[in-house]
Amino acid sequence: MAGIDIEVAAVDAVTAAVDLAVAGLFTREVSRLAGGMEHLDRALQRVPTRLRDEGVFTGAASSSILIRHPPAPIMSGAILVVGLGEPSEFAPEVLANATRRTFDTAMLLGAQSIAFAPSILDGGLVPDGDENLSQAMVTGIAQSARAARRLAALGFSPPSPLVCWRFAASPAHLAKAADAFRRAVAGTPDPRE
Repeated sequence: MAGIDIEVAAVDAVTAAVDLAVAGLFTREVSRLAGGMEHLDRALQRVPTRLRDEGVFTGAASSSILIRHPPAPIMSGAILVVGLGEPSEFAPEVLANATRRTFDTAMLLGAQSIAFAPSILDGGLVPDGDENLSQAMVTGIAQSARAARRLAALGFSPPSPLVCWRFAASPAHLAKAADAFRRAVAGTPDPRE
């Protein structure tokens, strides 16, 4: 899609060797923090959840924190934690907005590669319809890529350096997620058109 390879891999925001790794965080967990987001929170010495508890970063939809110098063992150049809002109010559009925020941040950083871990299951939410979530995220990328391409054509922005967007999935959900994203990409108009 628009020169961006969309992939699905069994990685998380700690293990992905990319320029920008992204994880979602709700305002609270439905049960307890688990999976990749819990792994990231531990690797960051609990900074994301501590800032949320302090009210500095609330996890509200469309909020974010950017960590420019993540410590080892994190393999990415930077970490973006995007707010997913209140779990009871969660909708696919929240993820579309999160992917748009991620794209904009990647442009500012000059990132060529992204690993995006929605962290929906990690927050204890079991959403209906992986298809709708995948489509929302791919649509968000396509909208941002289209805007970036147009701004570059008008001379207001450099071309997007982004060439790889990797969606993270647990090994247990990898095949299902890969299939959902493959269909979402196939059903999304190319932003170059």
